[in-house]
Amino acid sequence: MTESFSTGPWPLGFDTGADSQLRFQDYCQPPAWPTPPEKYEGNNSDGAKQKPEEKNGEDETQPEALYKQKALQRISNRPIYYEAADLKVVLKNESGNFSFLVSSHALSISSKVWKLIIHPRGTKELDTENLVPYGAVKIMKLEDDDALTLDVIFQIIHLQTDEIPAEISFGLLRKIAIVSDKYECGKVLNPWPKLWMKPYENRATAPLFEDWIFIAKALNSKNTKAKAISKELILEVSSKSQCDNYFWRMIPTSTDPVSSKVEIHLKHLPDGLLVYVMRERLRAIKAIVTMLRQFTSDISSAKKPLSISSASYCKDACSDVAVGSLIRNLKLAGLWPLLSSATPHEWHGSVRTLVKKIEGLKMTTVIETPDPKPEPSTSLGARTAPSNNIFTNPRAGSLFGTATTVANNNPVNLFASTATSSPSTGSSLFGSTNPMPPATSNAPFGRAATNAPTASSSLFGSGGGVLTPTISGASSSTLTAAGPAIASTSLAEHKKNTLSFYEYPAFTTTSYTSGHKPCHKAFALGDLITKCQRIIKDISAGGYDEGV
Repeated sequence: MTESFSTGPWPLGFDTGADSQLRFQDYCQPPAWPTPPEKYEGNNSDGAKQKPEEKNGEDETQPEALYKQKALQRISNRPIYYEAADLKVVLKNESGNFSFLVSSHALSISSKVWKLIIHPRGTKELDTENLVPYGAVKIMKLEDDDALTLDVIFQIIHLQTDEIPAEISFGLLRKIAIVSDKYECGKVLNPWPKLWMKPYENRATAPLFEDWIFIAKALNSKNTKAKAISKELILEVSSKSQCDNYFWRMIPTSTDPVSSKVEIHLKHLPDGLLVYVMRERLRAIKAIVTMLRQFTSDISSAKKPLSISSASYCKDACSDVAVGSLIRNLKLAGLWPLLSSATPHEWHGSVRTLVKKIEGLKMTTVIETPDPKPEPSTSLGARTAPSNNIFTNPRAGSLFGTATTVANNNPVNLFASTATSSPSTGSSLFGSTNPMPPATSNAPFGRAATNAPTASSSLFGSGGGVLTPTISGASSSTLTAAGPAIASTSLAEHKKNTLSFYEYPAFTTTSYTSGHKPCHKAFALGDLITKCQRIIKDISAGGYDEGV
């Protein structure tokens, strides 16, 4: 009788291959900053009860705070910037209505935009209003500008700069740049912009200061730092939001490469720079994901590198262990969806975060050793532990407490001091928390055993060398890696040759004697990391050229 099977829903927790990292793009809410324009106490009933809102997360200087207090009182009472004022500027924004009495001539020579408004060509003249003691004055209407910003600009234009602070917050500097860009009046503000921008020059490439480029252009400064800022953005920004208005900028830390992020609004980033940043980011991600796919394909298919002889190539057990541990760690790192043909190269995080995750991959391999000579057993039915393989974890520590280790960013200590070649009483080969099964056990990897090898009872019997974590190595040896064989006749030469071939080898401390050799797969992982880091170096050496 044939048994029929029906397919039901996936069990809870089952991995259906869904691309969880695609959630990176599933956001489209108002940006976290800048906050809505500050509301000032206007000179009408609508604005009289309104108070300034929270600033853009930036601390204003004490001189700026004092200036604002006086300015708020001034702009709420129709400030006068010229004794013979002939133009009334009426501003309407979400905070209310404001008016400023200025010189039409001063505004006309300061801004071509204002000049066309004040002296229209072939269009209706501005309305006028009789004001005592000025007589008939023209009325120029503006909308949605920041009142405090206009006050600063009008004071500079009319040479009333005694109370203007020499140091202002980056938020106010941005607002001045926005109005200056809108009315093309940045040139007449010199030398104030240079004075205001100087405290933030060294922070131009930091998160939340991306508008430096826009500010520099709007205020007629040649110090845009476009090249330096673009390089950082390529490495640190995510894909754009679905509404196409902003992206995240990742701020990596020592413990978590994606522990912090800020939203960057794209409104003030120059179009050319933004296109360049997103194009170079995508190019880097495609290159990295392609290499990751090739590496995973080679490991999972047990593809033998051309430089590895069949005799010395890893056995099936090594490939099985390597593939299983690699897949598990790819999933833990959130990189598994990138290997699906249904999501080609779609990584919505930053380039730097992607490389950090690849640097953190762990892959367990098996190291081939010489056949040991087992000691005679005195116990009935004793079994000798397998002697031809040692499990190692070539990334971030050993699986069982020994073997070759790797650190994230320090390949310098590849071969450094000396250690014993066999386990001691105080340091068992596989660690006390997860010892090998007892010699009488028929299950080589069953439940945890209570015994562990000691100095008087070698795991592999007498004559078997054991690979141990150490800061020293053999005086002569050969590494067969995923590339040309690296031979040496001395410790110094061995270290030099290895590091010259791999900028980021998969081992930082290694000891092996009488035929012990690291698995080539570990060096293949190191080679992948090296190539990823080279991409970051290439990006850091480039940058957006405004002249192109």
